Amino acid sequence: MTQNEYDKWYRELNEAQKEATDEFFAWKEKASKGKDCYADIGITRINGKAEVALREGEYISPFRGFQMSLKQNGRILSSCNWRCEDGVEKFPLLFSTKTFKSGKIAAGIFVRDGAMQSPIILGCPDDFEPDAFYEVFVHAWGAEMGYLWEGDGKIQGLTRIDYLLSGNLGETQNPIEKLVEQMYFQKTTSEETNHE
Repeated sequence: MTQNEYDKWYRELNEAQKEATDEFFAWKEKASKGKDCYADIGITRINGKAEVALREGEYISPFRGFQMSLKQNGRILSSCNWRCEDGVEKFPLLFSTKTFKSGKIAAGIFVRDGAMQSPIILGCPDDFEPDAFYEVFVHAWGAEMGYLWEGDGKIQGLTRIDYLLSGNLGETQNPIEKLVEQMYFQKTTSEETNHE
């Protein structure tokens, strides 16, 4: 998006959307500078190569895959899946988080697929009241780590789960999908036999 396109888009937002947009990009800026309590998923340069990665403080973790689902009032507003072989230029999401001193995690989400007019701020105590009820699920994984964020958009904040990967996962397989494939669930049915 060029500066002129951004300016035109920004002028068309209402005041609440402008406020959320300003806060969202302020979080992204703080995360890009390595500020504590801020994390950002986006395209960054690692050893001269553009990669999709999580940046949190000085820590940068490149991803092999990513999936996100955002529901509004119970219906899917947006969902996306991305794998490294798709190329960084096709990564569809801007996602930033802020962790408050209380431990609550708020997130800002903006999907570049036309379904969203502006970023949405979720789980932010006091500052932002969402315009609708949102549920979010974000899953990103790399070679060594995986990350899950889940929340219902209320002021309680989001839940984040970090997990360590080891062993032979394969280059791009989603570790959660692989885990589910390997789990064995036996459905027990009891059929009654009538011997009359």
